[in-house]
Amino acid sequence: MKTTFSQKTYRILTALVLLLTVCTGAVFSNSQAVALELEGIGTAEEPYQISTAAELLTFAKKATDDPNICAVLTADISLEEETWTPIASYSGTFDGNYHCISNLQCSGGSNLGMFARLSGTVQKLGLTNVHIQGKNYVGGIAALCSGTITDSFCEGDITASRDFAGGLAGCFQDGTSVVKNAYHIGTVTAKGTVGGLAATSNVPFQNCYHLGAVVQTESSDGSSAGMLVGKMEGMADT
Repeated sequence: MKTTFSQKTYRILTALVLLLTVCTGAVFSNSQAVALELEGIGTAEEPYQISTAAELLTFAKKATDDPNICAVLTADISLEEETWTPIASYSGTFDGNYHCISNLQCSGGSNLGMFARLSGTVQKLGLTNVHIQGKNYVGGIAALCSGTITDSFCEGDITASRDFAGGLAGCFQDGTSVVKNAYHIGTVTAKGTVGGLAATSNVPFQNCYHLGAVVQTESSDGSSAGMLVGKMEGMADT
C-alpha cells in the first residue's frame, strides 16, 4: 500500500510540475503578455529606458494613457512576430539614441505608423524592415505629424489603399513641424496623393531624401505624386 500511495503521489506531483511549466510558458511566450516595470520615470530628465520588444510594447501602453512621457532606446530592438498597434497620440520625446527598431508591421484601417498622431519629437531613430499597409494616412514614423522628426530614417514599404501615404509621415501639418536630417528608403504606394517622404506637407524639409519607387495606382483630380512630397502646400521643399 505504501508503495502504491508513493507512486500515486509521485505521479500527481509530476503532473503538477508539468502543468506549471506549461502555464509559465504560456505567460512568457508572448512579450505583450508580461507587464514590465521600466527603468526611469518617463520625464525628459529621466526617460524610460527601453532595450527589448517587451519593454517597447509596455511603453506603447503607457503612452496611450499618458502621451507626454519620454523614452530612450538603449539597444536595437526587433518586433519580429509582433503586430504593432500605433500609439494613438504622442507629445513626448522618443529618443532612438542611434538605435534601430526592426520588423515593425501593422495593417488595416487608417492613421497607421509607429505613431498615429505625433506632436512631440522623434530623434536619432532608425526603423528597418518596416511593412505598413492601411487605407488613409499611412506613414513610417507617423500618420499625421505636427511635431519634430530629426536625425531619423525609415526603411521599408508603406502602402495606402486609398489616400495619403508617405515614407516618413502621411501628412506634415499645421506649419509647425520640423523635419531635418531624415530619409526613407523603400516603396511608397497610394491610390491617391503619395510622396517619398510625405503625401502632403506645409513645412520645408532640411537635408532629407527618399530612395525608391513612388507609386500612384490611380490618378484623379486633386491627387498628386512626388519623389519627396506628393503635394506641397504653401512651402518649397529644400
